[in-house]
Amino acid sequence: MTKLIRSRTTILSLTALAVGGLALGGHAAPANAEASWKGKKFNVVIRSSPGGGYDFYGRLIARHMPKYLPGKPKSIATNMSGAGGIVAANYLMHRAKRDGTEIAILTRAVTLAQKMGEPGIKYDVAKLNPIGSTTASTWVWVIDGKHPVKSLTDLRKFKGMVKFSGTGRGSASYQRVKMLEVDGYPVRVITGYDGNEEKTLAIARGDVHATSGSYESLRTLINDMNLTIFARMGNHPGTKGAEQATEVMSKKGASLAAFASAQDQAGRPFFGPPGLKPDVLKALRVAFRDSLKDKDLMREANKAKRSIGYVGGEEMVKLYAKILNAPQSVVTDFKGLMAVPEDKIKGKLVSVKKGGRVLQIGGKTVRVSKSRSKIKIGGAKGKRGALKAGMSCQIVAGKRGKRLEAKTIDCKM
Repeated sequence: MTKLIRSRTTILSLTALAVGGLALGGHAAPANAEASWKGKKFNVVIRSSPGGGYDFYGRLIARHMPKYLPGKPKSIATNMSGAGGIVAANYLMHRAKRDGTEIAILTRAVTLAQKMGEPGIKYDVAKLNPIGSTTASTWVWVIDGKHPVKSLTDLRKFKGMVKFSGTGRGSASYQRVKMLEVDGYPVRVITGYDGNEEKTLAIARGDVHATSGSYESLRTLINDMNLTIFARMGNHPGTKGAEQATEVMSKKGASLAAFASAQDQAGRPFFGPPGLKPDVLKALRVAFRDSLKDKDLMREANKAKRSIGYVGGEEMVKLYAKILNAPQSVVTDFKGLMAVPEDKIKGKLVSVKKGGRVLQIGGKTVRVSKSRSKIKIGGAKGKRGALKAGMSCQIVAGKRGKRLEAKTIDCKM
C-alpha cells in the first residue's frame, strides 16, 4: 500500500541551487549497469496537497508502476504543494535523487509557467526527463443546446453577444474565452464562478449562454444539461464533430490557441530529474507505459470515473519543445490575455493580520503573498511581517481568484 507521508517544511522551503552538467530532457548520463530497483524505495512526489486529480493520479502510479520496475521496489507518495506546483518542480530539478528512485507528477502548466517567466521558478523543463502522462486533455467550449450557435463558424457570424461563465481572471476558463474575443468573436466572459458546476448552473439559470473547460471534467454536465460542444482543442472521441479551434480561427488566434493548448496534450505529466542514466530512464518509461495497461489500475480509475490516456515521454519532449521555442510575439499576446487590471490604493494601514498576510487599507482587504508581493518599507526592501498598522502606504493590487492581492507595497513609518 502506498503510504502518505507529510510534506516536510524543510523540503518546501529549500532554495534551489544551481546544478552543473545536467542532461537535456530525454537524454542522460552514460549507463554502467542494468537498471534495478531491488531493495530500494520508489518515491512519487505529488505537486499538490491530498485530494484532487494530481493526487489521484500520483498515488495511482505509486501503487502500480513499481510492479513493472526491475526489482519491484516498495513505494511511497509525497505531497509537496506550493506556488502552483513550482515547489515540486524546483525540488525535482535540484534535490531529487538521480538514480530513478524519485519521480514527480508536475502541473500540466510546468512548461508554460517557465516560458511566461513566473516568479520563483528555478527549474528548466528542457533538463528534466519526461516519463509519460496518464491523460491527454481536450479543451471544449460549450453552449446551451437551444442556442442558435452550434459551431465557431456560427459564432463568427452571430449578431448578438455570447456571455461565458468563468472562474477567476487569469484562469484557463477566462483565458480561452478571451482568446476568442481578441480574435474578433462576439463573446464576453463573466468571472467569479467556483468550478464547473457553478459555471454550468449559470447557463441553466440564463445568466450566461456558455462556458469552457476540459472535456474530461465537463463530460457528465454536458450530457445532463444538454450542452452543445461548439469548439474544441484536442481529440477526445467524445468531442468528435466539433470544430477544432486552430482550424477555424485567424492565423494569430490559432497561434494563441495552439500555444495555450499544447500543455493539455499531457494533462497529468510525470517527470524524472536531470542526469538519469539511459537504462534507468528507459526502464521508467516502459514501466510507466505498462502500468497504464494494468487491470487493477484500470479498475481503480474506472471506479473513480477518471480517464486514462497514455502519452509517452518521447512525445512529451517534442510537445514541450514547441512551447519553449514559441515566438516571443505569441508569448506577449498570451500574457495580454492574463493581464489583470490594477487597483491602486493609498492611505494608512488600518489593520495588519496574520503576520502581514492580510491588510486593511482604504476600505479594502488586501492579501500579501510571500513570493509574489514586492515590499518596500522606508525605501528599503522589506518583509510582510514588518508591516504595522498606522503606516502610510501605496499599494498596487490585482485580482487573484476572488481575492485582491498586492503586487507592490511601498510604506513609510
